[in-house]
Amino acid sequence: MTTSQAPRRMNFPAAQGRSAVKGWLGVPAVTLGIFSLMTSELLPVGLLTPPVPPSTFPGAQRD
Repeated sequence: MTTSQAPRRMNFPAAQGRSAVKGWLGVPAVTLGIFSLMTSELLPVGLLTPPVPPSTFPGAQRD
């Protein structure tokens, strides 16, 4: 017969001389970086004007 034991919780203390708050400050920093990169890549495409049919240009000849 085997006995079951409760699973151990692993506690990882913060690195020496470094608080948990400083570690979590990296999360919004990375999030902001990814957001700015993705926005700078995708925003110009979203701002393009739709193509205009040639017949609406000034001086265009109609058939």
